Amino acid sequence: MGLLLAPGCGPMGPQGPAGPKGPTGEVGASGPPGARGPQGPQGPEGPVGLEGPPGISAVSGNGTSDNATVAGDPYDNLDWPVIWVSIYPPIGGKNVEVTVTLKVPPLSKNTLTYITPLKARSTSHPPPDVVADADGNVVLTWTMNPNTTPSPGGQLELVNTKPDGSQITVFHPYNAAPQ
Repeated sequence: MGLLLAPGCGPMGPQGPAGPKGPTGEVGASGPPGARGPQGPQGPEGPVGLEGPPGISAVSGNGTSDNATVAGDPYDNLDWPVIWVSIYPPIGGKNVEVTVTLKVPPLSKNTLTYITPLKARSTSHPPPDVVADADGNVVLTWTMNPNTTPSPGGQLELVNTKPDGSQITVFHPYNAAPQ
């Protein structure tokens, strides 16, 4: 009589211990980005905005006229923004209180002068110099001279001086009408 052995015919043995854990990536690490998805359709074009008033600007690097250059729209100078937020009333006149609201470099000093249609600098009742707040907001208010020439062609001259002493001069049209 012989003994016959058949491999794999006996009962299953107990499960063995778990193997060692494999390496993990760095905390916060991620795989490479996936492919960019398809671009959606372009939306409809918005309406054209109202045309703004014409303006004249001049820039002076240090406040002297020998290196003054003509600037474009004051919005296009990101290093030195001068934005005429509002002028009220839109047309001035004799003894009219005028309020000019600006957005300029923070903490800059602002000097405003009215230049008459005859190109005379109005020195009567000028608004006091105002330093912009930390957000660059400025409000200048003054009463126009009782002898203001009631005709178109006047302009406002703003001299904006940054805390480092550099200056820019910007002009904006402003008319006076008969009262």
